[in-house]
Amino acid sequence: MKKEKRPIIITIICILGFLGSGIGIFTPIINYLPQEVLNQMGVTFSTNFLILTSLISIGLLGSFILIWKMKKLGIYLYLILSLINFSLGYKQGISSPRSLIFPGIFIAICYYNFKKFR
Repeated sequence: MKKEKRPIIITIICILGFLGSGIGIFTPIINYLPQEVLNQMGVTFSTNFLILTSLISIGLLGSFILIWKMKKLGIYLYLILSLINFSLGYKQGISSPRSLIFPGIFIAICYYNFKKFR
């Protein structure tokens, strides 16, 4: 069976995803910033929320690795984790329906190339 070549758009999105989810893993360190900085930024996240966000970022990193390897499971994992991440952010008041635009575009691109995934 011939191995399908990964489309360049998937490669670009995966690289951006690696960077974004890699940074997201470190969100709990926000609690260690000086209180004056947090007050000025208006940050009032609970430790549990930050830890959940970090765990979701780890899962998203895993989904991007699977998508990089052209595995269908990566698309499903990304879809589920993106919805969970959105719902947590919406509950905290930091997400709006507009924040689903980029994940929606990425999922549409993946499903457009779905036949190339194993």
